[in-house]
Amino acid sequence: MDKLYDLFLQKALSLVSKRSYTVLKLKKKIIEFISKEKKRIVEGKSRLEDDKMDVLSSATESEIEESIKKVLNRLKELRYLDDTRFATDFIENRTAFRPRGKFLLKRELERKGVHPDLAERVLESQDIDEVALAQEALKKKLKTIQRDLPQKQKEKAMRFLSSRGFKIDAIYKVIDRWYNNTAI
Repeated sequence: MDKLYDLFLQKALSLVSKRSYTVLKLKKKIIEFISKEKKRIVEGKSRLEDDKMDVLSSATESEIEESIKKVLNRLKELRYLDDTRFATDFIENRTAFRPRGKFLLKRELERKGVHPDLAERVLESQDIDEVALAQEALKKKLKTIQRDLPQKQKEKAMRFLSSRGFKIDAIYKVIDRWYNNTAI
């Protein structure tokens, strides 16, 4: 079982060295690796060493689950896996480069494997000004809708901001500022 743990730990470290993962996503990646390697072993195409192939092909489901659990716990101990840090970094990155509203941020975090309660807590702990983010997002969009009539621009801007997950009151504030020529 130690060889199984070592194999999974090696794969997990290889994955987290390239990018950050949530616990759930990394677990799925390891399970995916196991599935692909078992298929390659059957086809005779595995690139694993012989002893690792033997260990993987003879391992029971419970041994695999136990080894995965141990690997995930070890990576948490080493602080390579931390869903809270992942969520915080994700939110900071998203708000800086691809502005989104809290609603869409929460959904994206959940899709990435962050528990809904944790996503909610992290979002509440962040100082997110949805109006400012909506303004920033709209600035980028204005270039593509400037040729339209003002009413059409307004409709497109509202649909765009809504699709980015901004709350309706933030959308109305930004649209109002835009049409009353106050600073955007």
